[in-house]
Amino acid sequence: MGGSRHLDYGNSDFDRRHAGAIALLWDVRGPRQGILGTLVGGWQLSGIAHWQTGFPFTVVNGTDRNGDGQAGPDRPDIGSLSAPLNTRATIKSTCATGFGNPDAAGTPCVDAATVHFIEGSGNPNGQTVGRNTLRAPGIDNLDLAIAKRFRFTERMNLEYRVDMFNALNTLNLGYRVASRTVNGSAPGSFLDFNQTASIARTMRMRLKFSF
Repeated sequence: MGGSRHLDYGNSDFDRRHAGAIALLWDVRGPRQGILGTLVGGWQLSGIAHWQTGFPFTVVNGTDRNGDGQAGPDRPDIGSLSAPLNTRATIKSTCATGFGNPDAAGTPCVDAATVHFIEGSGNPNGQTVGRNTLRAPGIDNLDLAIAKRFRFTERMNLEYRVDMFNALNTLNLGYRVASRTVNGSAPGSFLDFNQTASIARTMRMRLKFSF
């Protein structure tokens, strides 16, 4: 990226500030013998709940601002910290302000002071965005399993099991990074995590016969 070294000081890519997990295994009490044992006994509930803050990520410029032949590491500048986080402007020479809005049809001219991120040019400066300054949404996930065992003899039994992944069907957008390129993200997609796909609830059933 070049410029002052403090611009590269930031959270590690692997930083997960808060993380928690709880595992449970519950053999539901009930009759173990006779008809009642077959009908209402042998149930088991197990699961893993996982909570985690989002991972840090960097907004990128999308163009080679300092002419070193690499556009990937380059970052944009800040237009206005008070502007909405998902607003941006790209360089447009035909505008008196020098910038256009890529999220509006025709990329109309826009004042850099009205958007959060602006496409940078030249070497990094005091307005250049730092590394890993934003975080993706957190994760709230519960995997749950319910099993019922039918015992025929001491050695022979049949187990019916239902596994539910993301059992509560919570919205987890933190598994992927939203479009984060100032000059390059599709119109309307910049820093919009709703454009990414959450892991929806999935289920599977199985039978296991032991003898």
